[in-house]
Amino acid sequence: MPRLINPATGRPFNEVQPTNQIAEMRTQIIRHLKARYDAVQTTHQNELHWRMADNMSPNAANSLSVRKPARERSRYETSNNGYLKGIILTISSDMIGSGPTVQITDTRFDNNQKQRIEEKFNLDYAQKIKLRRKLWQGRHAKAQDGESFKFRIYDPELRHPIKADYAVVECDQVSSLTLPTRLIKKPQKFEIDGVRFSNRSGKPSEYHLLNQHPGETEIYSIPSIDGQWVPARNVLHWFRQDRAWNRGIPETLPTIPLWALLRRYTLAVVQNAEIAADFTALLTSIQAANTTAFPLDGEGQPTSTDPQTWFDSFPIDRGLMTVIPSGYDLKQLDPAQPVTMYDTFVNALVQEAARPLLAPRNLALGNSGGYNMASGALDRQFYRQAINQERLSCNEEELEQCLEYWWYEAIRIPGYFDDEYVRGNQNPISSIVTRFQSLREESPRHVFRWDEVPEHTDPVKVAQAIDILYKGHHLSDTDIQEARYNRSVEEHYANLEKQYQWHAENLSPET
Repeated sequence: MPRLINPATGRPFNEVQPTNQIAEMRTQIIRHLKARYDAVQTTHQNELHWRMADNMSPNAANSLSVRKPARERSRYETSNNGYLKGIILTISSDMIGSGPTVQITDTRFDNNQKQRIEEKFNLDYAQKIKLRRKLWQGRHAKAQDGESFKFRIYDPELRHPIKADYAVVECDQVSSLTLPTRLIKKPQKFEIDGVRFSNRSGKPSEYHLLNQHPGETEIYSIPSIDGQWVPARNVLHWFRQDRAWNRGIPETLPTIPLWALLRRYTLAVVQNAEIAADFTALLTSIQAANTTAFPLDGEGQPTSTDPQTWFDSFPIDRGLMTVIPSGYDLKQLDPAQPVTMYDTFVNALVQEAARPLLAPRNLALGNSGGYNMASGALDRQFYRQAINQERLSCNEEELEQCLEYWWYEAIRIPGYFDDEYVRGNQNPISSIVTRFQSLREESPRHVFRWDEVPEHTDPVKVAQAIDILYKGHHLSDTDIQEARYNRSVEEHYANLEKQYQWHAENLSPET
């Protein structure tokens, strides 16, 4: 029988019986592959640690049976852990701030027209539909539940010419696996728990929205398993896609056990302190262990037959001198407990548990004690970068679609932009839209502006640094006004011009 060649080494296998050549080949291949990296070797010391490692696909690893308990436990821990709740509230508030604003940069419009479009979206439509609050809810849900859903709805009661609004929906309500088997038809498209995907592009095409939250428990309210498929163009789905999965998992998931451990440790410390405070004194018997602590009657039985009275307590007044029964020694309970270790433990655990949320330790603890100015600013650098990345993600997944739909509806409403305020304008916005056909299909070129995330606690030092860089021609007006103060250069100088004019008209020269 010809000798088999080991494909891993290119050399023949050892001489063995023909029936054992396959087993020998497998053994030598595995030995050759594992010999290169310590991390891929399985030994009796680490086999329990790696037993949960698998090769499941992203969607299989994050199926409904995994995501459901994950978000339930994340919600429970967030609702009961002050540190975790505070972190999520902080990152949500820091990211959203006063809300994003759109700035039109399309050169096909003049400055007055740009300002008019910005006012119509920022000060009119976005405030009517409470866009800032809904974005805040989305960021909170993204961290706690893993994903955020907003469904575009038609609201006839909305006091605005455009009746499109967005309803915030919890991710539990976007599902199709709750349908009974007899109602589920063979899917014509690729589908994962309430999301259908295009066979051609692989992008979501429809979302299944249940008529009611599956966790509804109100009296006379039976959760409905019925729902409807909503086109993807009417859905804003925002989640962090670490792998190629199609549904989100809680951002808190990697460290949920640590948050539970923190609460357990805190309760244990408090319980220890309470026990030490409750037991004012202990009576230590010097009798042998096999004797009874109570006098015996003539038959050799304890004189006290009620077990409830065997361990009765009695108060000890402050400063009292007393006599204790014969055969007993009075001692105080040792109040030693891990109080000195508590702060160290909490600081270390909160720092690790907050790491997946990209929150620095002083922000997670709500305490910058022990920090100096430089270390505090340094720790906030990666936090600012994380906030900026989240804002870019929000722009791509939510704001762009919101603006596109608003613009599509706005330009089709007669007089929406060119009302009494600009009726005398010889070059109305509608004429620009008519001239350029592309504007009827997509919104003007634009950017979204957000509030600045402070990077330093000393505004004087920041202002001095900006002034030095500006005078040295390392920063431009655009860098300062748009990137830092969330306003256009044109708006800044227009405001200065108005201010100078008002000063000239209303203030005396002496002032």
